[in-house]
Amino acid sequence: MRMPEHTILIERVPAYGEGEKKGSQRKIREFLLECGFDEDFAEAANDDFCRGFGAARDAIIGIMKERYWQQHGNGTKQKGNGTHEK
Repeated sequence: MRMPEHTILIERVPAYGEGEKKGSQRKIREFLLECGFDEDFAEAANDDFCRGFGAARDAIIGIMKERYWQQHGNGTKQKGNGTHEK
């Protein structure tokens, strides 16, 4: 069975955690390098960039989750926090 795309993103794309700024920035910089961005760009990824990166990641995953549940759900709609409602 194929994994839903949003779960692949959750596993592959690093999140940004307010309580873990340094670790989150390091993981995001490493991810950028893995994706082929140059070192100067990755190293310039400051806290503001990483917060935006994390917000974009969360928004994209939310959209993909909603789409998945619309296509494969059981008559429920998934809310942004991962719970379901009728």
